[in-house]
Parts: sequence; structure tokens; C-alpha cells
Amino acid sequence: MTSSDSHCTGELQPGTKLAGYIIIAKIGIGGMGTVYRATHLALGKDIALKVLSEEFCRDRKAVKNFFKEAQAVANLRHKNIIQAYDVGTADNGLHYFAMELVEGQNLNEIIDSFDKVPESYAITIAREMADAFKHAWCRNCLSHGDIKPENIMYTHTKEVKITDFGLARSLHDESDEEIMLTPAYAAPELISRATSRISPSTDIYSFGISLYHMLAGAPPFQGDDYEEIYRKHLEEDAVPLTKFGISKRVSDFVDALIQKDPNERIGDWDEVTEYLEFLKEPQISFLKIAVITASIIIVILLTTLAILISKKESISTSGPSSNKEIIESSENTNKPQCNLSLESLTGDPDSFICEQTNNYRDATHNKMAHDGLKSDNSTKIKNNSKHNSTISNKINTHNDKPSQQIKQNTKPTKAAHNTKINSNKTKDIPQNTVKKSTITNSHNKNNSLTITEEDINKLINQIALTNRYYIQLNNTLKQKTVAAQVRAFYKLITKYKNVKGLPDQLKSKIEFISRNMPERDTTRKIIYSNNECIVGKMLKQKPLTGYQIKSVTARNIKLQKNIKNSSHGGKAIIIKNIAMKDLSSSNLAELLTTILTKSSQLSFSNKNTILISLLFSSKEGIFKTVIKKEPEKSKRIWSDLYNDIKQCPQKIMFIRKWNKVVKVYKKGNKLNTIRELNNFQKLINNSNQGYRYKNAILNLKRYVTSKY
Repeated sequence: MTSSDSHCTGELQPGTKLAGYIIIAKIGIGGMGTVYRATHLALGKDIALKVLSEEFCRDRKAVKNFFKEAQAVANLRHKNIIQAYDVGTADNGLHYFAMELVEGQNLNEIIDSFDKVPESYAITIAREMADAFKHAWCRNCLSHGDIKPENIMYTHTKEVKITDFGLARSLHDESDEEIMLTPAYAAPELISRATSRISPSTDIYSFGISLYHMLAGAPPFQGDDYEEIYRKHLEEDAVPLTKFGISKRVSDFVDALIQKDPNERIGDWDEVTEYLEFLKEPQISFLKIAVITASIIIVILLTTLAILISKKESISTSGPSSNKEIIESSENTNKPQCNLSLESLTGDPDSFICEQTNNYRDATHNKMAHDGLKSDNSTKIKNNSKHNSTISNKINTHNDKPSQQIKQNTKPTKAAHNTKINSNKTKDIPQNTVKKSTITNSHNKNNSLTITEEDINKLINQIALTNRYYIQLNNTLKQKTVAAQVRAFYKLITKYKNVKGLPDQLKSKIEFISRNMPERDTTRKIIYSNNECIVGKMLKQKPLTGYQIKSVTARNIKLQKNIKNSSHGGKAIIIKNIAMKDLSSSNLAELLTTILTKSSQLSFSNKNTILISLLFSSKEGIFKTVIKKEPEKSKRIWSDLYNDIKQCPQKIMFIRKWNKVVKVYKKGNKLNTIRELNNFQKLINNSNQGYRYKNAILNLKRYVTSKY
């Protein structure tokens, strides 16, 4: 059969020629087409050829989506995304899409063959998947729209390949086409029609369900019909993966991916890949830690016993003349012990266990050595009448108060030393007598730094209060226009200006904006009343680059652009009227900056209205320029507010990770809490946005260690 023999017929037979390709064999059938193994006749290269099914050939919407998939993949270059080669329509009307040929199985076939994917393999596969979806979003703001095991290929060379971008949607896609869903993997907000747009958040949910399917062997929500599956997505919680033998940390991660509320779900692919990278790291089990710790203690005790026996033999042969050495030995073996310090809490849990083991070893060694020394010295010291009472006093004092330092003066010295006694009085000590000196026990130092559960709860609540502000500020930034963002910001400031318990820095910002904030946004009125400052201005920012402002009304701006007419050799004039509310943020910032710098009649209120609008619309360099003339304190606060807005996405990432730390802490697991704290600390050390957490990390570590 040749290409001329068929017009939207069914299956193509081997040997069929189609637009420069020859069919070799059928690979599989999808929802909208059949995929064949084919050879490019000119290049002799084997490829995968997807041909749109007969029933969709005359469906304009289906054809449009078919070509959209090819265009979406063609603009992506990633090792884990299948590569597009060619797309077109053959002479007989068949629509085809030539792409990279992948030898392997899809994940659904692998799960069917092995019941489920082992945890370590699943995490590795998920990491490569997430990298690909992250690339698609960062490169073209593209969401896949149909993430499921069937669309993930695992090659014979152990590579992951993402296929089937037929339902992919761009951030800039404004079409109102009905979204097609795969019920078992569909996000709740798409099912409930809370949103009609595919996004990274909806993709992350489908990704989480797919990872659950790999680990458990089946999707979490199943039913006899679509309606039952949709209901479960909306109303029921998934069975924890720990029930299927999966580690708790992986189970918690998947749970965070499939939260029903998009605001509680992991928010972006950066965070997903970061978590997966962490999950790839090996984790020592508690049983292994216990075995290792017990082994270390046994070795230490045996070593200590050998040293003790050696010391006893040494003391028994030293004779009465060795009193000085005996006392110095007693002093050295009974130095104050080192209890928990702040430094000991900044490392990882394994280091902490080893440190506490060493403390236990030192305490055991000191006690055993001291007891042996005391029994041996009792007979030897009697032979020396000159030092008998002094030495006895030293040994008894040391035995009663292990934390005190004991020193023996063997030579007559000049006289008096100052010593601190309970009465805090100073006395002169005669020659050849014992000098008592009280030093602070490290345990008492720790007691002075004791942190209570009430302190920790207060600290967590204060951070939560600040975090809620940034979460609401982030929601403000999701508004589509600058005007809407400014209105939402006014509401946020009004809400928080009466909140008690805010940290000083945030409180000062709220109070500053409250004092300087106009009652309502009057940006359009300001532009109109100061139109003489902007009429004639040539715009430089996209999308209105090259347009000159001709006139300004209360609601609209009239623009003109002169272009060369190549056909007549003259010039053409483009006239455009644009509503102020439809101005892009960059063009709005351009106009407001011009008014702020040129107008000499701006009131205090109007100036602040412009600055608040510029918070949301201008670039950093422009904003820093316009606040240059502000008083130093005002300049600092305006700059802080601008940084809060521009760095809000990163702050939200920190908030999610901090909430995870708090969640683990409240479960009472000491080692996991310290591990999460250490991971969080590494993250904020690489950023200048995590400073407000540093004190909380330190205090929470100290409290967790002392409590458990």
C-alpha cells in the first residue's frame, strides 16, 4: 500500500510510504493516534511516526492539538524529553508527527510486570521526570497536562523519556478549550472546575499520583466509573505509603505532592527536584545507629579497663616519693566534665550520638580511675607525715566535689592567694596549704540557658505570624494587573496594622505604609492630572516600544508609531488607543517614573501612591533611583518593602520548608527534627533571606536535645 491508496484509512501496513517515510511496524495505539516504527527514506534513520487516527482526521480541534503537541516538543531540548523531528500533512490527508525512537517500556508496563517499582528506583526515575518538567516550565512556561505512567518511557539504556505533550498548555495560552482529563491522575481543582488552566501545581499533583502508583503498584483513587474516581480525588485521603512498606520520609513527600488544596501542595518544580535530591541520599536506620553506638561503648569500656589496670600497676610501684605525681594524676583524671554545649547541637544527629558516647566514656574513666587511686593512695600517703593532712584534705575534697579543681603546692611560695568561698570573702592562704577554687560547672551554664516548651511555642507562633503575612503578600502578587495588586496590598496592610506581636522589623514596615498609604488607589487620576509630563514621551519598554504618547484622557492613552513602508518607500503611521488599566507593568512603571521625576506639583499622598504602584511594577534599578531623595529611614523601609515583594517566591519556599520542620518537631522525633533543622540551615546559609530563622534553629536544636 502506498500513501495514495488511503485517505484517512485505518492502520497502515508495513511498507506503506508516507511523506518521505516508510512504515516498518506498529509500536502502539494511543488515545488520538497510532505510533509506528518508520525509516526516513532520505537519511535512512529509524524514527517513531505518530499518525492521527481516522476518527480525528476531520476534527479541527483534534488536528489543532496534534500539531500543538509537535510544536511544544520541538521547542524543548532536554535529555529526558523525547525529541521532535518533523510534523506535517501527507498528500492523502494523513497528519503525522516524526519523533525520536525510544526502545523500552512505559512505566505502566513496568508496574504491571513487577507489581511496583522499588523505592530507590522510583525516586531516581521521579528525579529525572521532575527535571524534564522543570525544564519545560522554565524554558517555555509549558505544563504537560497529562502526566501518568503511560506517558513515561524507561529505555533499555536506563533513561527516562517524557512523551505525549498532546494536552500541554502554555502559561500564555488564553484559549477556553475544554480540558481533557485522565481521571486517575487529575488534580482536584481541575475536576471541581475551580480553575480551568493547567499549571505547574496541577502537573505536580499528577506527578505525585504517578509516583504513588509506582511505589504502591496502583493509583490511590480507583473506582468503577469516572464519577467515583473524581469524588475520591475531591473527598478522600490517600492511604499512607508506609502501609506498603515505603519509608516515612518518602511517604510524607508524596503526601505533600498530592494535597487537595493547591496552596498546601509543594508549589514549584524547583522545590520538587530539591526534595528528590535529598531523598536520594542514604539514611542510616535507628537500628544501625543503636548497634554502632553499643559497639563503640563496649570498645571504650574495654579500653578504659585496660588503662585502669595499667595505672594501678604504675601507682603500686611508684613508692611514697611519688605523692606529687599521685595528686597531679588525681587532678588530671578529675577535670570538670563537658556537658551539652551549643556547639554540640549544630552538627548532625550521628555526630551528636558519638559526642554523648565520648562524654559517657570520660565520666566512667574518671570515676574508676579516681576510685582506684584513692584506695592505693591511702596506704602510701601515711608514710609521708609532712603532707599527710594536706593530701587527705585534697582527696576528700575532690571526692565530695568532683567539679572543683585541686592543686598542690610542693614548694614554699610567697604568700597569699585570693580564693572564692561560699561567703565570697577573700582570705590569705598560708604557704604549703591547699588552695580551694570554685569554678562554674558546665551543667550550671546550661541551666542558665534553659529553654522551655513555652519559649519554643512562642517563637514558632511569632514566625507563623510573619509567615502568614508573606503568604498573603504572595497571594497579592498573583493578581493579574498592577492595579489589582495594589488594591490587595492596601487590604493586607489595613488588616495587619492592628495585629499584635509582630516582629519589630515587620511592625515598622506596616506602620510606615499605614501612615503613608492613601485611602484608595488613584494612579489613573494621577496620570491624567499630570499628562503634560508624559505627552510626547517615546516609550522604551515592551510591548509598546517605539510608540509615542499623543494624548491622555481620564481612562485611555492615545499612542502613535511611525514605521517605514517598504512597498512605497514612505512612512506609515499606526494609531493605537489603550486603556490605562491594560498597560503592562513595565509601561506603567515607565509613565509613573517620568511623572515622579518631572512633576513639581505632586502632593505627598500622590507621591506615595506612585511609589506603592512602582513597588509592584518597576525594576530594581528604577525603584532605587526614584527613592534616592527620600529620607534615610524612609529609603531603607521602601527598599525593604521592594525586596519583600521581589523575593516573596523564595520566602514562600522557606516557609514551606520551615513548616515541615515544625511538623516533624511536633511528632516528637528527635533525630528527624535535628536532621530537618540541619537541612533547613544549609538552605538558608546559601541565601540572605533566611536570617530570621537562624535564632529559631539554634534554640529549637537546644530544646529538642535537652527534652529528648
